[in-house]
Amino acid sequence: MCLQTGEYNRYNLPLTGTEEKTLKNQEKMGFYSLTCAKRVSTLMPRKEGVSKSFIWRRQGKKLRNKGEKYMTYEEAVKSIPLGRYRHFKGNEYEVIAIARHSETEEAMVVYRALYGEGGVWVRPARMWNETVERDGKTYRRFYRLDRIRRVEKYEQLFDEALASHDPEKIRLLETYYTSGQWQEDYEADERGELPPEMKRGVLSQDLLYDLLEERK
Repeated sequence: MCLQTGEYNRYNLPLTGTEEKTLKNQEKMGFYSLTCAKRVSTLMPRKEGVSKSFIWRRQGKKLRNKGEKYMTYEEAVKSIPLGRYRHFKGNEYEVIAIARHSETEEAMVVYRALYGEGGVWVRPARMWNETVERDGKTYRRFYRLDRIRRVEKYEQLFDEALASHDPEKIRLLETYYTSGQWQEDYEADERGELPPEMKRGVLSQDLLYDLLEERK
């Protein structure tokens, strides 16, 4: 529910007559003019020269302060490619756009679920690559699905090559290792961009090097 248009102090209380008359109280309480939009209200300081804006959701709860550090649109475009991702809990999503918040210009990720009714969601870009703790392990909130599937593919090939020493499978591993993709996946793993429980023997330099040397 949107709050009624009017003037409010920082505690989300309507102004009293005493507050309206006293400049000292104005500076102490910090008055705001409330402009309502659907489900989101923007509160701007009455006093000129104050640049911070506050985003409030239902029940007047403050969501964030524009003065805090957040990811810009340009940063988000570089660090969050469009495509499919896996949430650390297992569900898969597709990022369909990077957008800007109309009031704060903060970068937002627009994405849809690849399960159920395929609902479309929006999340601040600064939260997309955050890490979370679960059961003593550190996870990224979202992982790129194309990278996970590529590493899984070559991990399986690596296991089969170790067991059979099949020259064709070793050749495919060598192509992966020398194509530049292996280095990208290795560096991504170093940055924590692969799930911690995922098998990744193919990203071990020593193991893969020894296997390729056997082919020579």
